[in-house]
Amino acid sequence: MDYTLTPEEIQVFAAEAREQLEILEEGLLSLDGGKGEPQLIDELFRAAHTLKGGAATVGLEEAAKVTHAMENVFEGVRSRGETLSAEDVDLLLATLDGLRRTLDALEKGEDLPPLGDLLQALSQARGEGEASAAASPEHRRVEKGGVLSEGTLFEIFLQAQADAPMPDVRLYQAILRLQEKGTLEGAEPPVERLGTGEDIRTMTLRYRSPASLEELEDLLKDVPDLLPARWRVLGTGKEAGDEPQEGPKDSAREERARRDEAGSKEKPAPSPGDGSTLSPGSTVRIDVALLDRLMNLVGELVIDRTRLEQLSSQAMSSSDMKEELRRLTGRLARVTGELQDSIMQARLLPIATLFRKFPRMVRDLARQLGKDVELVMVGEDTELDRSVIEKIGDPLMHLLRNALDHGVETPEERKALGKPLPAVVRLEAYHEENHIHIVVADDGRGIDPEKIRQAAVAKGLLSEAEARQLSDEEALDLIFAPGFSTASRVTSVSGRGVGTDVVRKNVEKLSGSVVCRSEKGKGTEFHIKLPLTLAIVHALLTEIQGTVFAVPVGMVTEVLRVESSEIYYTGGKPLIRLREKPVPLQDPGEVWGFRRSLSRERERPFPVVILQTGFGPLGLVVDRLLGEQEVVIKNMGPYVGQVPGIAGASILGDGRVALMVDVGSFAQGARRLA
Repeated sequence: MDYTLTPEEIQVFAAEAREQLEILEEGLLSLDGGKGEPQLIDELFRAAHTLKGGAATVGLEEAAKVTHAMENVFEGVRSRGETLSAEDVDLLLATLDGLRRTLDALEKGEDLPPLGDLLQALSQARGEGEASAAASPEHRRVEKGGVLSEGTLFEIFLQAQADAPMPDVRLYQAILRLQEKGTLEGAEPPVERLGTGEDIRTMTLRYRSPASLEELEDLLKDVPDLLPARWRVLGTGKEAGDEPQEGPKDSAREERARRDEAGSKEKPAPSPGDGSTLSPGSTVRIDVALLDRLMNLVGELVIDRTRLEQLSSQAMSSSDMKEELRRLTGRLARVTGELQDSIMQARLLPIATLFRKFPRMVRDLARQLGKDVELVMVGEDTELDRSVIEKIGDPLMHLLRNALDHGVETPEERKALGKPLPAVVRLEAYHEENHIHIVVADDGRGIDPEKIRQAAVAKGLLSEAEARQLSDEEALDLIFAPGFSTASRVTSVSGRGVGTDVVRKNVEKLSGSVVCRSEKGKGTEFHIKLPLTLAIVHALLTEIQGTVFAVPVGMVTEVLRVESSEIYYTGGKPLIRLREKPVPLQDPGEVWGFRRSLSRERERPFPVVILQTGFGPLGLVVDRLLGEQEVVIKNMGPYVGQVPGIAGASILGDGRVALMVDVGSFAQGARRLA
């Protein structure tokens, strides 16, 4: 195979292939759960068919053979009524893993992993021999001739868009789609020339099918980067000749084809290897209607800018100038607000893009642990900023693994307790005000607060007297302490005390919070609260030594004014009592080193911001409260670097710079001083 892929072609193919792999995995997991509707089998067959065509055309011959073998499996279920056993599903899922490894290697420019064992296993599972494997599309040929189907003989003109990164792949995909409902009798240029490195963007096909023109057009409408096909009827019946007959006219379709073709010619074809390609993780699909809205808003901003330029050169009275500026600022406030909302909308992704990774993990882990578990997912259409989605995956994985390993009982234990099978693990997301809430819950054995108190004393985290004073809620919060675990054994899954610690640390990095609720014998629930976006934060502005510090409102539980007489000291550290509970006070100067520690004597009450941290409540001592405001967080760049306790900076409306407090990091710094 001499076909050489450009970086852009690799990116496009890999992105589309991963989409088909996700469809296949979701469908197989549904089959594993007992759902075998014909519509689902058809969807699996179509995904394997699409994946096969793309792999074959870009020269991944072994991947094409494997996907063809998968296609045969689904065809057996669809056409011959065969059934898929749990072992068959395991094998198909393992095949998807092998194809993912192939894509990873392709993107990294590494040698492709062998897939021969998977191909052999698939063939043996269906009772097929080497002949079946050899019949796979390793030569990327489309079968021609044979027994002609009854129906209409068409001449079809196919054309890829001028800027299509892989035009021959698109043409080949179109041919594969057409073969689902008819027979290819000829092609110019020949199909064998696709994938040889030639720049082929158009093809003329002779194609026979009993299907209607509308059905055939539907086959092609979801092939990417393909202009609307042009159809001409050459004849009808089995013995149709070559004399063309005028087919049904569709002036609107032909006009659209001409218009799209003309528009595509105006776009320059991309230059391979020009360095302009993006990694798959840095791209997001945007609705064209949203782009149109953004363009309209930018147009309004241009109008307002022009009006401001005119005002600077016009002679106006101060009152007229003031009124005109008032109107302009009102318009600017509206337009920028709408622009902000629209850009936020463009960054939002359904959390299903993250959730869909977990059913496979839960299935495999449940089998490994010998447990019968059903994963129930709710709120998959809840939208969240893509940057938050990328960073919350690991914490959710930790919580799910802990739920299966520690929370859920074995089938024998559940039967003895009279609990139903399967056990249920619930993963739920919902939107409330400016936050996203994610819940991971199980109906397992729950967490015993008394066992946590005993473990805390045994590890030296608390004295026996301190442990007795803890409420059940406070005891449950100890599971987030570094290295804390009540597991009686360490497994490859969990039990080392790193899971929940990592969860809280990562959630707090996102300016979020996590709490645990549990009832012994009934189950455990972890509740995560996250901001919709990390770029714009609703913050409480404070002033400390003349510098403005912004604290995420989601991390603030309350704000107090404290008298000096209310402060008491333990081990030289200042504390106050809040509803009969001790709360340590932290002067930020001790953490950041820019002023003396908290004075024991203040003439007037001073403000204290109570922060919610992974180590419990912490009182941040400030000089002044400036109010609440939405701030845009900017990275401070390589010149400043990472500052402990500072997440970034923002420029306020009056030109001052506000430093954004990283509550989790600040609390760690305060704890080191304790």
